[in-house]
Amino acid sequence: MGSRVLDPTTIQLFESNASNSTIPTFDELLSFVQQRCRVLENIKNSSKSDIPTKPHEKYNTRNKTVISKKSVFAATTSTSVKSKSRGCLSCDKADHSIYRCPKFNDMTVEKRREFVAARKLCFSCMSQSHMLNACSSIGVCRSCSSKRHHSLLHLNTDQSSAVNKTNQSTSSGPGSGPSADKSSSFSGAACTNSTVVLGTAIVHIKDACDQIHPVRVLLDSGSQISAISSDCFARLGLSKRRFKSDVQ
Repeated sequence: MGSRVLDPTTIQLFESNASNSTIPTFDELLSFVQQRCRVLENIKNSSKSDIPTKPHEKYNTRNKTVISKKSVFAATTSTSVKSKSRGCLSCDKADHSIYRCPKFNDMTVEKRREFVAARKLCFSCMSQSHMLNACSSIGVCRSCSSKRHHSLLHLNTDQSSAVNKTNQSTSSGPGSGPSADKSSSFSGAACTNSTVVLGTAIVHIKDACDQIHPVRVLLDSGSQISAISSDCFARLGLSKRRFKSDVQ
């Protein structure tokens, strides 16, 4: 209900900062509105300082400065009236934001990043008003908790490696010398996990005397050799023979 008194521009900025998976709380709305007011007040004070003083106002000592007090929502509304309302940058419809656009969501992550970079949008909140280094959004990526990109622009490890290889081949191709005018750049983040969990199972193996023993085995589909512990080897009473092999 608190968002009903806000102007469309402020609502759109708040929705772009909010997470798509949870409903924003009133405290989050209040914090965003307060931050928005500080930005608008700074812009207003900066514009006032640039206005030249008229001659009759400069030399007339009887003129008094009248300070008008406006409410938070009035200042926000007056600013939104002056600014032209913009719709979705992907499909030009005004009923949704770019991160809710079906056309934009149907793109691959690489195409979305190219779209955002080509239109000079903020990688964090996908706003036109600023770039990533000036973004004040408190939202983070739902996949890796990074503030450097939006959840829709997240690249996993495989995608990030593929994009890096593509950029390297592009920069090392013809015309990439000192005299070339073309250049390529990439901004992204990759989240890696060095821990690998392998499955185990209990199997029943017959020893040399046809007696069954329960043995726990480790399942590794990528292993090129099969190994057994010395304790298990002795328990099964198996015969030995010499064999040379490199274990890496």
